[in-house]
Amino acid sequence: MPNSRQRQQQRNRVCRRPDKSMLNNNLIDSFHTEFTRDSGRNDSDNFVITWKFQTLDQNSDHILDRFEYRDLRKVVRKDVKPRKCARHFPRSCDINKDGKISLQEWDNCLTRGVRMDLDVLSSALGSVSSFDEDSSEVAEDPTDCLSDRKTALAEGYQLYVPECTPDGRYQKIQCYKSAGYCWCVNEDTGKNIPGTSIKNGTPNCDHLKTNTRVMKGCPDDKKFIFLKELLAFLYTKMSEITNGTNTSFNNLAWIASKEEQVATWSFVIFDKNKSKMLERNEWKAFKDMVGGVKGLRKCGKKLPRYCDINKDRQISMTEWLECLSLKQGASSSSIPGFHASPRAGKTNPLSMLKDD
Repeated sequence: MPNSRQRQQQRNRVCRRPDKSMLNNNLIDSFHTEFTRDSGRNDSDNFVITWKFQTLDQNSDHILDRFEYRDLRKVVRKDVKPRKCARHFPRSCDINKDGKISLQEWDNCLTRGVRMDLDVLSSALGSVSSFDEDSSEVAEDPTDCLSDRKTALAEGYQLYVPECTPDGRYQKIQCYKSAGYCWCVNEDTGKNIPGTSIKNGTPNCDHLKTNTRVMKGCPDDKKFIFLKELLAFLYTKMSEITNGTNTSFNNLAWIASKEEQVATWSFVIFDKNKSKMLERNEWKAFKDMVGGVKGLRKCGKKLPRYCDINKDRQISMTEWLECLSLKQGASSSSIPGFHASPRAGKTNPLSMLKDD
């Protein structure tokens, strides 16, 4: 547990509203100085702020990418105070976290005084994503929705607090309510899906679901039958292990879909190290299990690689559920005698997926 001195040091590193207002004043003043030196005259804040954007926008596409604002970022971090806010600029202007800054985001971000709807969005939740403009790659910090949410609430930020599912993943739609922006995210990492951000509306994230893919060695007609039989087999295993009395089994009652209950249970069982990912050694346990069942053997051995949609050699909960979903051909009739709980749809915590 941090002591009082450490807590004070942490608070001193946080860029709060008055600090961001001071940074904006200093930035705008420096833009005025630069504009006057180049043009021999002065103009309004709005004009000069737009002028600065245009000087950075080298390809005139009305968007600043990280290469275009990289030099400005270095200067600000070195010379503009307060430093605790300067280190977040201009990342703090990137409202929808797509790694680019539009003219609207730039204008909204650079405002004098205390009228700051969008001032500490990224610094409030810097763990959601961070950019290293000094390299050609985007660096991402590990994220966890429940941790990010707890941090945001503890630090008193009201602009953006991530919304989480009961099992600790990110809700697929996230919003900056005060700014009016909503966008789709990866449910496991919370990473913004480019091109989905809209203002004063709700994006349609359902159409982003991965299209049906081909499982090599397991044609669609066989895959349809395989998934039905696999879910029935997993339900039988779940019933044998829980014997209908296991409290962890009851914790699945908040899930409305019968198949999702079985898929979630199986994911937890195979996730031996509770990393919330099925890793390669855990794939082997699944293959060994289905390898002993004649009707599941052939397609079952190919399933883990098929479920690894992003090819990172591990399977997230979202990938596993997507892989075993109804869209892949399974139906509720594949689980005979299994009826949805009357509590289905309730949002009880799925404690099985949380660390001990």
